[in-house]
Amino acid sequence: MRLILFLFVLLFSVVMLASPAGTYVGTWTGATAEGAIKIALSPGAEKGQWNAEVSFTYSGADIKCKTVSVKVEDDKVELVYDFEIADTHAESTAIGEIKGNEMSGKYHTKGADGSDVDQGTFKAAIAK
Repeated sequence: MRLILFLFVLLFSVVMLASPAGTYVGTWTGATAEGAIKIALSPGAEKGQWNAEVSFTYSGADIKCKTVSVKVEDDKVELVYDFEIADTHAESTAIGEIKGNEMSGKYHTKGADGSDVDQGTFKAAIAK
């Protein structure tokens, strides 16, 4: 009985300590285009704080993003990032869920003037 209790506590501890940190690589699909996406999540300096580096491909070009905000709570993640394509500035908000080694969700992109630019989905897994 003690062994079973010990194993349960150990398993529970491992599950609770699992971190979503890592580099997720996958794809995004929008209304009129699709491409690759890379999201690198890492713990920040303070407890509960997170950092993210986001990049994606668009029409074969690598687009580097500037992270505006990162929220990670339990298995939920919210990323806000700015980028430019052909001198057009835009901001995307990606809201997703992390299950095991996979992250998936939806994104919405607005132009600098606040107009809707695109929306779609993304799916990525931790790179091996």
